[in-house]
Amino acid sequence: MVMEQVCTKPQLPPQLPPSPTGLPFIGHLHLLGKLPHQSLLKLAQQYGDVMFLKLGKVNTLVVSSSDSAKEVLNTQDHIFGSRPKTTFSETIGYGGAGLAFANGENWKSTRKVCMYEVLTTKRVESFHPIRKFEVSLFMNELLKASREGSAVDLSSKLSDLTFNVISTMVLGKSYSASALSEAEKKETMFFKETLDEAAIMAGFHAGDYLPIPDWMDTQVNKIKQLQRDLDQFIQKEVESHRQRRDPGQAPRDFVDVLLSNSHISDTSIKALIVVSDMVGGGTESSAVSVVWALAELIKNPRLMERAQRELKEVVGEDRSLEESDIPNLPFLQAIVKETMRLHPPGPLLIPHESTEECEIGGYTVPARTRTVVNIYAIARDEDNWEDPLNFDPDRFMGSNIDLKGRHFEYLPFGSGRRICPGLMLAMATVQFILGSVLHGFNWRLPSGQTIDDLDMSESFGLTVPKAVPLKLVPSPRLEPQIYVKSLSS
Repeated sequence: MVMEQVCTKPQLPPQLPPSPTGLPFIGHLHLLGKLPHQSLLKLAQQYGDVMFLKLGKVNTLVVSSSDSAKEVLNTQDHIFGSRPKTTFSETIGYGGAGLAFANGENWKSTRKVCMYEVLTTKRVESFHPIRKFEVSLFMNELLKASREGSAVDLSSKLSDLTFNVISTMVLGKSYSASALSEAEKKETMFFKETLDEAAIMAGFHAGDYLPIPDWMDTQVNKIKQLQRDLDQFIQKEVESHRQRRDPGQAPRDFVDVLLSNSHISDTSIKALIVVSDMVGGGTESSAVSVVWALAELIKNPRLMERAQRELKEVVGEDRSLEESDIPNLPFLQAIVKETMRLHPPGPLLIPHESTEECEIGGYTVPARTRTVVNIYAIARDEDNWEDPLNFDPDRFMGSNIDLKGRHFEYLPFGSGRRICPGLMLAMATVQFILGSVLHGFNWRLPSGQTIDDLDMSESFGLTVPKAVPLKLVPSPRLEPQIYVKSLSS
């Protein structure tokens, strides 16, 4: 390890961005802490919005302002459009075959299929009945809990719900479905649990930064086992879809759409499904966003009352919410936007990598520098946002700021050629679920707890969930038959 560090030490240009003092071998790894996005924000406040770190053997550029993010994601996106190879992308990511980690022609062809065939607005809207059915099942579960007066672990339940919604759209399978056998439900639940574990492993792998011999790297063996488990499940699903697919019929789910395209390989299909772009990325990010929104509304009861008043005026009390109502609910949309500002589903964008030497903010950036955009820091920048730590949906009322990556002070889904392709699907899912639970139920903390007791700390992962699960007690706002009617319809 010592010889590798000494013999492979690269010559770095003199005009590097500011950098903290590092340690031998590990560089600045020790400065990342348990929550890297928070640690990097604090470092940026000391060393500037363009900062150079040596994470073990990896040259890393950290950008923490809207101006520097625009340089990386827009002005020079032709240089920063590549993804670095990591243990996660090479194993669970099928060698970078999925859209999130792919490079070159593979990325271009896969992106084209996703953007123009799989994740179009029309396609996302066509799967509204699936979202409606799964949310209706969930609402009836909440109704039952309300009769018992019991608290609901929303962190867990919403994770299950979003998994059911997204896996049904992608795979045509939900483990809540009555048509599934117990064996199929168990198998699908194992798939979800494995995805959850993979998301945690994706956060950090020491072997990506330090020259650790394979025989010492216990983490990589775990990652490889997760990949085998995921591949076994998803290969079975792909083969099942291929056998029953009728070219004369409309696709039932996203896998059918992907299989109908001869330009995309099975490996790319599996990578798209398993890792980042569909089930793996969409499930937890959607659930986490709804949980954070509800937690903020519990802490701000007047905002919750205002949202419910808007829902009552637009939807009424004699039916359940429909996705077609969402455009008429500007305050609900503003709540979701503000939630994704203060609690972005991925506070650090998936790293980019420079393909050649360039300049950012007047500093020299070497070729093959891993580049991290800290959107968590950008969303807390007082130059962009008034009172940035305050949860205030009104900042988006009447504002033209959207989620499409055109406003670099607000990048919950990234920007440019690497913007998250599932943006429309994520927003449709989050807005509909949040609107449904606010329209259908009032919410309070369990007896004996006050707003001051609500822990808003974060935990580490690919997404950043609440460290302490959100447990709330629901009480119905509608007549019981409305919930039943919604499910039967």
